[in-house]
Amino acid sequence: MIFRQRLSLNLLRPFWATIILLLIPGFFQGCATIKEKKLEKEGLTLIYRHKTQAGPAINKLSLNHPIKISEEDFSNHLYSLQYEELSLLGKKRYAISLTDLKDTTQILTKAVNHMSPENVLVFELETSRGMTIGEIFRTGNTLNFRFESIKGMEFSSASFGGGGGTSWRMVPVNGQRYRVTKKLFGTSTQENWIVAKMTLPQTSRRLLKMQRSKVSKAPAQSGPINPSAGNNQDLEKKLRFLKDLRDKDLIDDEEYEMKRKELLNSYL
Repeated sequence: MIFRQRLSLNLLRPFWATIILLLIPGFFQGCATIKEKKLEKEGLTLIYRHKTQAGPAINKLSLNHPIKISEEDFSNHLYSLQYEELSLLGKKRYAISLTDLKDTTQILTKAVNHMSPENVLVFELETSRGMTIGEIFRTGNTLNFRFESIKGMEFSSASFGGGGGTSWRMVPVNGQRYRVTKKLFGTSTQENWIVAKMTLPQTSRRLLKMQRSKVSKAPAQSGPINPSAGNNQDLEKKLRFLKDLRDKDLIDDEEYEMKRKELLNSYL
Protein backbone atom coordinates (compact mmCIF):
# COMPACT_ATOMS: atom_id res chain seq x y z
CA MET A 1 0.00 0.00 0.00
CA ILE A 2 2.77 2.41 0.98
CA PHE A 3 4.63 1.50 -2.20
CA ARG A 4 1.57 2.40 -4.30
CA GLN A 5 1.17 5.81 -2.59
CA ARG A 6 4.83 6.65 -3.20
CA LEU A 7 4.47 5.57 -6.80
CA SER A 8 1.42 7.83 -7.26
CA LEU A 9 3.28 10.82 -5.79
CA ASN A 10 6.26 10.24 -8.05
CA LEU A 11 3.97 10.16 -11.07
CA LEU A 12 2.26 13.42 -10.05
CA ARG A 13 5.47 15.41 -9.48
CA PRO A 14 6.27 15.95 -13.19
CA PHE A 15 2.67 17.04 -13.76
CA TRP A 16 2.74 19.72 -11.04
CA ALA A 17 6.21 20.84 -12.07
CA THR A 18 4.91 21.43 -15.60
CA ILE A 19 1.93 23.43 -14.30
CA ILE A 20 4.20 25.66 -12.18
CA LEU A 21 6.53 26.33 -15.10
CA LEU A 22 3.57 27.37 -17.24
CA LEU A 23 2.22 29.73 -14.57
CA ILE A 24 5.48 31.52 -13.73
CA PRO A 25 5.78 33.54 -17.00
CA GLY A 26 2.17 34.69 -16.72
CA PHE A 27 2.78 35.77 -13.13
CA PHE A 28 5.75 37.97 -14.06
CA GLN A 29 3.94 39.41 -17.08
CA GLY A 30 1.07 40.35 -14.80
CA CYS A 31 3.50 42.13 -12.48
CA ALA A 32 5.00 44.03 -15.40
CA THR A 33 1.57 45.17 -16.61
CA ILE A 34 0.90 46.87 -13.28
CA LYS A 35 3.86 49.20 -13.87
CA GLU A 36 2.47 50.62 -17.14
CA LYS A 37 1.46 54.28 -16.89
CA LYS A 38 -0.27 56.32 -19.56
CA LEU A 39 -0.59 60.05 -20.30
CA GLU A 40 -2.67 61.57 -23.12
CA LYS A 41 -2.43 65.20 -24.22
CA GLU A 42 -3.52 66.89 -27.46
CA GLY A 43 -2.75 64.18 -29.99
CA LEU A 44 0.20 62.76 -28.03
CA THR A 45 0.01 59.60 -25.93
CA LEU A 46 2.92 58.64 -23.65
CA ILE A 47 3.19 55.21 -22.06
CA TYR A 48 5.76 54.00 -19.53
CA ARG A 49 6.00 50.31 -20.40
CA HIS A 50 8.01 47.67 -18.55
CA LYS A 51 10.74 46.26 -20.79
CA THR A 52 9.31 42.75 -20.48
CA GLN A 53 6.31 44.05 -22.42
CA ALA A 54 8.47 45.61 -25.17
CA GLY A 55 9.54 42.35 -26.80
CA PRO A 56 12.57 40.07 -26.43
CA ALA A 57 14.97 42.41 -28.28
CA ILE A 58 14.55 45.10 -25.61
CA ASN A 59 13.87 42.81 -22.66
CA LYS A 60 17.37 41.32 -22.79
CA LEU A 61 19.03 44.76 -22.75
CA SER A 62 20.36 46.50 -19.66
CA LEU A 63 18.64 49.91 -19.51
CA ASN A 64 20.36 52.97 -18.04
CA HIS A 65 17.58 55.14 -16.61
CA PRO A 66 16.67 57.81 -15.75
CA ILE A 67 18.18 59.45 -18.82
CA LYS A 68 18.87 63.01 -17.55
CA ILE A 69 19.23 65.05 -20.73
CA SER A 70 18.65 68.74 -21.36
CA GLU A 71 15.81 69.92 -23.59
CA GLU A 72 18.33 71.44 -26.01
CA ASP A 73 20.26 68.17 -26.43
CA PHE A 74 17.10 66.09 -26.68
CA SER A 75 15.65 68.51 -29.26
CA ASN A 76 18.76 67.96 -31.35
CA HIS A 77 18.10 64.20 -31.29
CA LEU A 78 14.46 64.58 -32.31
CA TYR A 79 15.22 67.13 -35.06
CA SER A 80 17.88 64.80 -36.50
CA LEU A 81 15.73 61.68 -36.96
CA GLN A 82 15.28 60.91 -40.67
CA TYR A 83 13.78 58.12 -42.77
CA GLU A 84 13.35 57.22 -46.42
CA GLU A 85 10.66 55.25 -48.22
CA LEU A 86 11.82 52.12 -49.99
CA SER A 87 10.66 53.06 -53.47
CA LEU A 88 12.27 54.34 -56.65
CA LEU A 89 11.08 57.87 -55.88
CA GLY A 90 11.73 57.65 -52.15
CA LYS A 91 13.81 60.40 -50.58
CA LYS A 92 14.98 61.35 -47.11
CA ARG A 93 12.40 62.97 -44.90
CA TYR A 94 12.17 63.90 -41.24
CA ALA A 95 10.37 61.47 -38.96
CA ILE A 96 8.64 64.22 -36.97
CA SER A 97 7.44 67.48 -38.52
CA LEU A 98 8.50 70.86 -37.14
CA THR A 99 4.92 71.60 -36.14
CA ASP A 100 4.69 68.40 -34.09
CA LEU A 101 8.13 68.95 -32.57
CA LYS A 102 7.16 72.42 -31.43
CA ASP A 103 4.20 70.98 -29.54
CA THR A 104 5.85 67.85 -28.12
CA THR A 105 9.58 68.41 -27.48
CA GLN A 106 9.18 69.85 -24.00
CA ILE A 107 6.82 67.16 -22.72
CA LEU A 108 8.91 64.37 -24.32
CA THR A 109 12.05 65.71 -22.62
CA LYS A 110 10.34 65.71 -19.23
CA ALA A 111 9.01 62.21 -19.85
CA VAL A 112 12.41 60.66 -20.67
CA ASN A 113 13.97 62.34 -17.64
CA HIS A 114 11.43 60.64 -15.34
CA MET A 115 11.76 57.08 -16.66
CA SER A 116 12.19 54.35 -14.08
CA PRO A 117 15.08 51.85 -14.48
CA GLU A 118 13.11 49.02 -16.12
CA ASN A 119 10.66 51.02 -18.25
CA VAL A 120 10.79 52.27 -21.83
CA LEU A 121 8.89 55.33 -23.09
CA VAL A 122 6.36 54.60 -25.83
CA PHE A 123 5.01 57.61 -27.73
CA GLU A 124 2.04 57.69 -30.09
CA LEU A 125 1.78 60.90 -32.09
CA GLU A 126 -1.23 61.77 -34.23
CA THR A 127 -0.21 63.49 -37.48
CA SER A 128 -2.18 64.67 -40.51
CA ARG A 129 -0.97 61.57 -42.41
CA GLY A 130 -1.41 58.97 -39.69
CA MET A 131 0.12 57.72 -36.45
CA THR A 132 3.82 57.91 -35.64
CA ILE A 133 4.62 55.32 -32.96
CA GLY A 134 8.00 54.65 -31.37
CA GLU A 135 9.97 53.78 -28.25
CA ILE A 136 12.73 55.71 -26.49
CA PHE A 137 15.21 54.30 -23.97
CA ARG A 138 18.86 54.46 -22.96
CA THR A 139 21.45 51.67 -23.02
CA GLY A 140 24.91 52.47 -21.69
CA ASN A 141 25.87 55.86 -23.10
CA THR A 142 23.53 55.72 -26.11
CA LEU A 143 19.98 56.87 -26.74
CA ASN A 144 17.72 54.47 -28.64
CA PHE A 145 14.79 55.31 -30.94
CA ARG A 146 12.84 52.34 -32.30
CA PHE A 147 9.92 53.17 -34.62
CA GLU A 148 6.90 50.96 -35.28
CA SER A 149 5.25 53.36 -37.73
CA ILE A 150 5.89 56.81 -39.22
CA LYS A 151 3.03 59.00 -40.43
CA GLY A 152 0.71 56.03 -40.78
CA MET A 153 3.24 53.75 -42.53
CA GLU A 154 4.06 50.62 -40.54
CA PHE A 155 7.60 49.31 -40.68
CA SER A 156 8.36 46.08 -42.53
CA SER A 157 11.48 44.44 -43.91
CA ALA A 158 10.29 44.79 -47.53
CA SER A 159 13.02 45.94 -49.91
CA PHE A 160 13.05 47.47 -53.38
CA GLY A 161 10.81 45.40 -55.62
CA GLY A 162 10.30 42.83 -52.86
CA GLY A 163 6.57 43.36 -52.47
CA GLY A 164 4.85 43.71 -49.12
CA GLY A 165 3.60 47.26 -49.76
CA THR A 166 5.13 50.60 -48.87
CA SER A 167 7.93 50.41 -46.35
CA TRP A 168 10.71 52.63 -45.07
CA ARG A 169 13.95 52.61 -43.13
CA MET A 170 15.64 55.11 -40.86
CA VAL A 171 18.62 57.07 -42.20
CA PRO A 172 21.46 57.40 -39.66
CA VAL A 173 23.35 60.72 -39.55
CA ASN A 174 26.67 61.55 -37.91
CA GLY A 175 26.63 60.12 -34.39
CA GLN A 176 23.85 57.62 -35.18
CA ARG A 177 23.83 53.99 -36.33
CA TYR A 178 21.45 51.09 -36.79
CA ARG A 179 20.93 48.54 -34.02
CA VAL A 180 22.81 45.38 -35.07
CA THR A 181 22.25 42.03 -33.38
CA LYS A 182 24.20 38.80 -33.72
CA LYS A 183 22.47 35.80 -35.28
CA LEU A 184 23.47 32.18 -35.69
CA PHE A 185 24.57 32.85 -39.27
CA GLY A 186 25.88 36.43 -39.19
CA THR A 187 24.19 39.62 -38.01
CA SER A 188 20.81 41.32 -38.35
CA THR A 189 20.45 45.08 -38.94
CA GLN A 190 17.34 46.71 -37.46
CA GLU A 191 16.62 49.54 -39.89
CA ASN A 192 13.77 50.94 -37.79
CA TRP A 193 16.06 51.27 -34.75
CA ILE A 194 18.47 54.20 -34.34
CA VAL A 195 21.22 54.08 -31.70
CA ALA A 196 22.69 57.55 -31.07
CA LYS A 197 25.43 58.99 -28.90
CA MET A 198 23.97 60.86 -25.94
CA THR A 199 25.51 64.08 -27.25
CA LEU A 200 25.45 64.20 -31.03
CA PRO A 201 28.75 65.47 -32.50
CA GLN A 202 27.01 68.29 -34.35
CA THR A 203 23.75 70.15 -34.08
CA SER A 204 21.07 69.22 -36.59
CA ARG A 205 21.00 71.56 -39.60
CA ARG A 206 17.27 71.59 -39.25
CA LEU A 207 17.42 72.80 -35.66
CA LEU A 208 19.96 75.47 -36.56
CA LYS A 209 17.72 76.69 -39.36
CA MET A 210 14.85 76.95 -36.92
CA GLN A 211 16.94 78.82 -34.38
CA ARG A 212 18.75 81.23 -36.71
CA SER A 213 16.70 81.54 -39.89
CA LYS A 214 13.05 81.39 -38.93
CA VAL A 215 10.68 82.94 -41.39
CA SER A 216 9.49 85.83 -39.25
CA LYS A 217 5.98 87.19 -39.37
CA ALA A 218 5.50 90.81 -40.37
CA PRO A 219 5.02 93.14 -37.36
CA ALA A 220 1.45 94.03 -36.50
CA GLN A 221 0.28 97.37 -37.87
CA SER A 222 -2.68 99.56 -37.00
CA GLY A 223 -3.72 100.06 -40.63
CA PRO A 224 -3.59 98.17 -43.93
CA ILE A 225 -0.22 97.56 -45.55
CA ASN A 226 0.44 99.52 -48.70
CA PRO A 227 1.43 97.09 -51.45
CA SER A 228 4.57 99.03 -52.39
CA ALA A 229 7.37 97.66 -54.54
CA GLY A 230 9.56 97.28 -51.43
CA ASN A 231 6.98 95.17 -49.65
CA ASN A 232 6.48 92.99 -52.74
CA GLN A 233 10.22 92.39 -53.05
CA ASP A 234 10.45 91.50 -49.37
CA LEU A 235 7.58 89.03 -49.73
CA GLU A 236 9.11 87.43 -52.82
CA LYS A 237 12.44 87.07 -51.05
CA LYS A 238 10.85 85.31 -48.08
CA LEU A 239 8.78 83.04 -50.31
CA ARG A 240 11.89 82.02 -52.25
CA PHE A 241 13.71 81.32 -48.99
CA LEU A 242 10.77 79.24 -47.77
CA LYS A 243 10.71 77.26 -51.02
CA ASP A 244 14.46 76.68 -50.72
CA LEU A 245 13.95 75.18 -47.25
CA ARG A 246 11.39 72.75 -48.64
CA ASP A 247 13.53 71.81 -51.66
CA LYS A 248 16.39 70.95 -49.29
CA ASP A 249 14.01 68.87 -47.13
CA LEU A 250 14.58 71.13 -44.14
CA ILE A 251 10.80 71.45 -43.85
CA ASP A 252 8.09 69.17 -45.22
CA ASP A 253 5.17 70.04 -47.52
CA GLU A 254 2.78 70.56 -44.61
CA GLU A 255 5.10 73.06 -42.91
CA TYR A 256 5.79 74.82 -46.22
CA GLU A 257 2.09 75.41 -46.89
CA MET A 258 1.47 76.60 -43.34
CA LYS A 259 4.32 79.14 -43.42
CA ARG A 260 3.44 80.26 -46.95
CA LYS A 261 -0.12 81.07 -45.90
CA GLU A 262 1.17 82.95 -42.85
CA LEU A 263 3.41 85.08 -45.05
CA LEU A 264 0.70 85.83 -47.59
CA ASN A 265 -1.79 86.73 -44.87
CA SER A 266 0.69 89.11 -43.26
CA TYR A 267 1.30 90.99 -46.50
CA LEU A 268 -2.15 90.95 -48.12
